[in-house]
This record gives sequence, C-alpha cells and structure tokens, in this order.
Amino acid sequence: MEDVKTMETLLKSVTSNIDTLQETLSPLQAKPLVDLLNEIEATNDPQRNISKAQLLNLQSYLLTSLYFIYLKLQGENKDNKHPIMQDIARVKSYMQRVDRAEKNDEREEEKEEEAKEYAKKVLQRISGNYEPAVSKVHFEGKHTKFESEIKQEADADVSETDKAKLSKQIKNKKKNSKGKKKVGKVHK
Repeated sequence: MEDVKTMETLLKSVTSNIDTLQETLSPLQAKPLVDLLNEIEATNDPQRNISKAQLLNLQSYLLTSLYFIYLKLQGENKDNKHPIMQDIARVKSYMQRVDRAEKNDEREEEKEEEAKEYAKKVLQRISGNYEPAVSKVHFEGKHTKFESEIKQEADADVSETDKAKLSKQIKNKKKNSKGKKKVGKVHK
C-alpha cells in the first residue's frame, strides 16, 4: 500500500515538472532555431555572438538531457556508460567556454572604461582644465560651537543637590561683596 502511495506522489511530481518544463520550453518551440538566431543577429548588441552561443548550448543541453532521461526510463543507461554521457560532457565544456568568453568580454569592457577615464584625465591636464584633487568645497564647513556641548555635559554630571549648594554659595558671596566697602588707592 505504501508503495502505491509513493508511486502516486512520484507521478504527481513528474507530471508537475513536465508541465513546468513545457511552459519553459514554449518560447523556444514557438519559432524555429534559425529564426531565433536571426533575431539575435539582427540586434546591434556587441554580445550577440555570445547570446547565439548560449542559445545553441541551451538547445544542445536540453536535447542531450532529455535523451539521457529517456534512456534512464527505458533502463538502458543504468551504469552511465552510454555514449550520451560523452555528448553531455561535450556540451558542458562548450557552456564553460562561453562563460569564460563572457567573463573575458566583461574584463575587456572594464579595461576600455579605465582607458577612457585615463585619457580624459590626461587631456584635461594638457588642455589646462585641470582641477586640484582637493577642492575648496572640502574646506567649507559649519562652525561648531563646543561650549554648549561642554556645559550640557557638565550639567549632566552635577546632581541637583550640588547645584543648589553652588547657587547658595554664589548668592552669599554676592551679598558679602555688596556690604563691604572697597578700599583702595586713589590715583591723582
């Protein structure tokens, strides 16, 4: 009974995967391969050769993988020694070549951008439109008043009782200084 349930689950999974595969492949099946390649060729994209190679690799990998699955279902490729394995390895090597070519193109584009920037800087220096690396804008700023921050920090450190004592002492000094007469020398 468990085997039947397991098989039903596997069949449902395979059915849903086949449906997903059909949805994914429908754009590739809508037009012949030649038309898809011509559409890529018609674009002015500098990466069009890589795009064509990717499309061809996708088709090749798809066909070899589907044939591999067919052989497995027929029970012919139990130990993976069928010649289709060589075809799959060859397609994988082609895919790796395209990936390397794509990375090299990206590196070349980066080098071209760096060369353009360098040429631009050299031309600016030669033409006299040279600006210093540090401009006046870096030295403009807002003056910060630190006294208020220090006072706030000091107020935070002093407790309320200490503040009351200090204010009493200040008041007493002011009273004492008013009552006394100042004696000093008078200059003529």
